[in-house]
Amino acid sequence: MQQPSRDLWQKLPGYTSDEEEDTSSERSGRSEPTASQLEGRLTEVLSSMSSRGMDRPMIQFRPVPPPGSKASSQTAGKSRSSTLPAFLLNGADAPLLQETFAYNGMTQTIGNDYAIQWSGPNIKDAVYQNMTEWQRINHFPGSTELTRKDRLWLHFAEMARSYGKRCFDFVPETYVLPEQFDEFLKCYQRTRCTWIVKPNSSSRGRGIFILQDLAELPIDENVVVSRYVMNPLLIQDLKFDLRVYVLVTSFDPLKAFIYREGLTRFASAPYSTEPEHMQDAFRHLTNYSINKNSCTFVENSDLRCDNVGHKWSLSALNKHLRCVGVDVDLMWTRIMDLIVKTLLSVEPAISARTRQVSAGRENCFELYGFDVLVDDELKPWLLEVNLSPSMQADSPLDWQIKSSLLADTFNIVGVCSSERTSPKVERARNLYTQPWKQVPKDAKGECMQEDIPVDENLPPVVLNALPDSALRMIAKSIGERARCHNFVPLYPTRAAVKRYGVITEARTQSGTQSGSLCRSPIFPTPILPSLSLSQIWASILYGPPPLRSATQIRPDSLESGSEDKEAPRLPEGFQPIQPIPPSEPQRAVSDLESLLGPTGTPSWKETWPGPAAPAQLPASVADPGSSLEDREAEGAQPQRKIPLNTLMLYFSMQ
Repeated sequence: MQQPSRDLWQKLPGYTSDEEEDTSSERSGRSEPTASQLEGRLTEVLSSMSSRGMDRPMIQFRPVPPPGSKASSQTAGKSRSSTLPAFLLNGADAPLLQETFAYNGMTQTIGNDYAIQWSGPNIKDAVYQNMTEWQRINHFPGSTELTRKDRLWLHFAEMARSYGKRCFDFVPETYVLPEQFDEFLKCYQRTRCTWIVKPNSSSRGRGIFILQDLAELPIDENVVVSRYVMNPLLIQDLKFDLRVYVLVTSFDPLKAFIYREGLTRFASAPYSTEPEHMQDAFRHLTNYSINKNSCTFVENSDLRCDNVGHKWSLSALNKHLRCVGVDVDLMWTRIMDLIVKTLLSVEPAISARTRQVSAGRENCFELYGFDVLVDDELKPWLLEVNLSPSMQADSPLDWQIKSSLLADTFNIVGVCSSERTSPKVERARNLYTQPWKQVPKDAKGECMQEDIPVDENLPPVVLNALPDSALRMIAKSIGERARCHNFVPLYPTRAAVKRYGVITEARTQSGTQSGSLCRSPIFPTPILPSLSLSQIWASILYGPPPLRSATQIRPDSLESGSEDKEAPRLPEGFQPIQPIPPSEPQRAVSDLESLLGPTGTPSWKETWPGPAAPAQLPASVADPGSSLEDREAEGAQPQRKIPLNTLMLYFSMQ
């Protein structure tokens, strides 16, 4: 795998001026689909769904204004339902979290009637198993595979053996003690490197020290020992690291976003490698919880000056580095490459654990805090990944960044309100307010949608061959893309799918990812090659338009000189199938606006909004018909016709 090119991603963390932003949005030529482009594909997916469940409208979160402002004591909008949606905090001590939920019209609960749960680590399996499909929780089963230093290093070592050490050289050489004590001792004796000792699962810099003598190693504790990076990039002679926020909404398929803003954390004393300074934590550690106790620490007190003190924003860092001639684009491309490889390293383990505890694919999300150090050659080094990054806001800069981060996170995840209309009302809305009926049409009466540049290497997805669970995943994923706002899609992107395909395709062939989703018992022969969920999602985003059924694959389009450019081509090696008798007409199952969310969400840099009028959240529409699996299980059983008066009685009782 080659080193990443500096234009691998379309947007990078940190904000610039409007003129630079317009330029950066076209920096790569690998354009990502817009919300309007994705709307056409979402319509096709929704038309193929037949779920019995009722989708609920989602809460539109807004950041909490800073303390002391007039708007801070009022909610951004009240629920139209008499029952407020509830949130559950379990082992999470962060006032900003509670204020974010309350400001957006939610109430706290201690029961199981929550819409979203924010919890500490070590969640019991029963919590996942008892969740309904509309509930959300902020951890994946097995997330410690990523956040425990010893487990993460073992995953990196396995990836390095499979794909080469040069591809995974962004973690300093590490040994897990006491298991690898003999190996570490041999390396320690033959080299003159400096080593740093860290506990396996600690945070906030607790228990970290630079090793001066082997006698200092604890013999009754599990620790990791890593080579110390001696040449960090310095600003005003101070060492610094980056707190980068990464949101993962799924590991199967992997869907990750990186936040545009974050924190630059400085040590509070000038960096020095003199022997008498090697044990000075204020020189060598950048953790805020340590440096705030230094007498030289300067707290940021003015939001407009985000480059003052020992904590900056990422935007301020980018501006400073550009002024001193640093290639910021290359630095961030390498950091984002590091993050994607890290997530891919643990993807099989976390996905398997999630399936093992029967957790719903759409219930879980995770907001990680990646701590990254950059050396003087612009090489990023992963220090650690935080499972529950601190949401404490001790300064105006902390408050603004983290309150916006939480609001944008919950908007992507999709927190459902408690409002739920009756099936009778939903069916009426289905008949009279189908949004795609209002889409402009061309002269032939076909819907006009923006064209998405198609990757010809990706096969088309046959929607009717997918189970409802996969269709729901696709619909939810498109909604996340349309609502990402201040998040940047990290994976998949058009370029990232190609770059990391050597990893994902190898796993699909070896069976470590779920596959065989494009086969269906109603078809006598395979329609398409077995695809993993990751490949299906990539094809929806960048491949040919999805097909409603395999009958749309026309073998005559393979003939040379064919003038029919619109018919999808039959994949090589697959036989055409006979048309299937049409079933009952497809019906709309969801409201596009409730999935795509509002447009024009303000950047976190803009002025804090005052109290807003209650948002008109359109309810989703669900199909009361049977699922695709049910129809297949019934086989040739005749369908019974239900009298109209029986249907009317049923809907009136809901």
